Amino acid sequence: MFCSKCGTNLPDGAAACPSCNNAVEAGTPGGAPNTPPPVPTPPPIAPKSSALSKDNFTKFINFDIMITPMIIKIVYIAGSIMIVLMPFWMMITGGIAGGFLGAIAGLFFGVIIAAVSLVLFRLACEQIKLFFSIHKELKDVKEKMK
Repeated sequence: MFCSKCGTNLPDGAAACPSCNNAVEAGTPGGAPNTPPPVPTPPPIAPKSSALSKDNFTKFINFDIMITPMIIKIVYIAGSIMIVLMPFWMMITGGIAGGFLGAIAGLFFGVIIAAVSLVLFRLACEQIKLFFSIHKELKDVKEKMK
């Protein structure tokens, strides 16, 4: 049997609950029927507000929401396009300065430099984006601790 107040399992013939000292109901031997009391359900969670809400605008003005990760993506795409075009620029300038062999050398070294530059540029952008994602996670932890 279970206590009708706190749900503790009662020994047979108990006059009161050992946990909460609630008196056992007279009509039932040992307490409430063999079912524990129902567990209360939590209230439903309200849906999050839309992206254009006043609260989000206030967070944006107070620098609680960062636009820098989006700017980093735009800079990465623009920089990658310029790095990919670099071998052709080196081929043209090498051809003007050194003729056909200068153009071939410019293209060759341009491709090598572009490949290395793409990797290094990607790593730099990922580090900056990681910094901002850590900032966001810390803000989330801070809000959960409130």
